[in-house]
Amino acid sequence: MKKTFLLPIVFIFILSCTQEKTCKINIHFKGKEFEKLNLVIRQESKDFPRIIIPGESSNRKDWTFTYPDSIFDKLTWVNIIVPSFTDSVETSIAFIGIIKNDTLKAGSYSFSKGNSEIEATYINTEKFSNMLYTNKDNQPASKTVYQYYFLVPTTGDKELLSSIESIGNKYSMFYLNDSSEYGNMLSKYIDITKKYPESHFLINMLTKNLTRYNSKQDVERVYNCFSENNKLSYYGLKVKNFLSFKFENSVLPVCGSNNKELIVKDFSKYNLVVFSASWCNPCHEQIPILKEIYRNFKNNLVITYVSLDEEKSIEAWANLMKKEEIPWRSLLAKDDLEKIKEKYFVNGIPHTMLVYPNGREVEVLDVRKESNYKRLVGLIEQ
Repeated sequence: MKKTFLLPIVFIFILSCTQEKTCKINIHFKGKEFEKLNLVIRQESKDFPRIIIPGESSNRKDWTFTYPDSIFDKLTWVNIIVPSFTDSVETSIAFIGIIKNDTLKAGSYSFSKGNSEIEATYINTEKFSNMLYTNKDNQPASKTVYQYYFLVPTTGDKELLSSIESIGNKYSMFYLNDSSEYGNMLSKYIDITKKYPESHFLINMLTKNLTRYNSKQDVERVYNCFSENNKLSYYGLKVKNFLSFKFENSVLPVCGSNNKELIVKDFSKYNLVVFSASWCNPCHEQIPILKEIYRNFKNNLVITYVSLDEEKSIEAWANLMKKEEIPWRSLLAKDDLEKIKEKYFVNGIPHTMLVYPNGREVEVLDVRKESNYKRLVGLIEQ
């Protein structure tokens, strides 16, 4: 008996003859042929965060993917996959670009809006075993991933090339722990942005990593390298809102109580608002640092936890608070989880936000970094 699986977050667009504008991706593959290919579009949408577009081909080499133009603005990235009937194996297409003698690879990417023409030459296949993912039952599982690598010319689709260069250089991610490299990486990100000022992929990547920058001024240096048109895009306006962000209070439930309280109740002091969760190991590792800050500065600084746990894990959060004997307040974002994350630009946790005594100015500080810790101490001791 065949089993039918429902995929609630996957929506397959079958385009009919409508007057809506479309984006069309035409790819000519050299060195490898395919029976079926799907374009998987990921976007910022609660209704359809993952959209599957079946490809069309008459000769298994030349493929066309067509999707509504309206999707593009909130598109985050796309993948091209070979359809599979098992969750334990995934086969996808990655692209290679040789840029300034560096061989850069990207398994996630985007293509130019409108019509995009791609020439892609097969290079090799790589196998990745025991890759972790969350299955349809929301349980951890592992799978084998095969990636077919195709070389694209540096004179091709600028959007695709910006994706490859972004992923290859970990754009806006500041992945090195050596703080002395921060300036070099910032300069590299500025150069990449100047090279691709219209890149949708780059400005989306910037929105996902805003709090990795040392300051809003550094974010602004990168942001100013984008075209005016890109600054007015969906993601461009997100960066603009971040740069002009002023603290606005929210009322949230108190952990272990039926009461609700403001995130910041006392504006006469600095307030350190820490977004965390029971399932976040880096958040647990941060607790000793927060306890040290609390011991040393509790008379001049208010610490408040905001838990990003969903309803099902609130008990685990409450147990963690008891186990760690946390002495500061703990609030719950469970009732408006996505709204709270968007309001305070929480893209990852732990996320620590310092609210100044004036009640408006805000600074993101990762107290795990020595430079950020010293800045916090300096501000409090002024």
